[in-house]
Amino acid sequence: RNENEHGGVMTMVKSHVLFEVMETVNSLSKKIDCEITSIRLCNSGIIFITIYRSPNGSMEGFLDVFSRMLALVYKYDRVIVTGDFNINFISRSRALENFDGLIREHGFNFLINDRTR
Repeated sequence: RNENEHGGVMTMVKSHVLFEVMETVNSLSKKIDCEITSIRLCNSGIIFITIYRSPNGSMEGFLDVFSRMLALVYKYDRVIVTGDFNINFISRSRALENFDGLIREHGFNFLINDRTR
């Protein structure tokens, strides 16, 4: 790792699974604010995206990257986004409202049982 670049997210795929790396999405990773890895499974067309947002990074920087990522994958029907967003989901805040708005605007829903933080 040089200067804290591109650390914190990994996707593993079994050797027999055909996939392609989605470089346009991965290239959105922004030092400190957000790390992204994404693949598209060739046989099913499902896109898997894993995101890590550093609690030390800028929320505005993260939301900018997150918004651009959602815009890139919006045209696909089968998209799964997972990750560690380091956002307080218990207390209402502007950050949570902005994040929630982006998710819903692009047709996604939260699929977690217990809110964290």
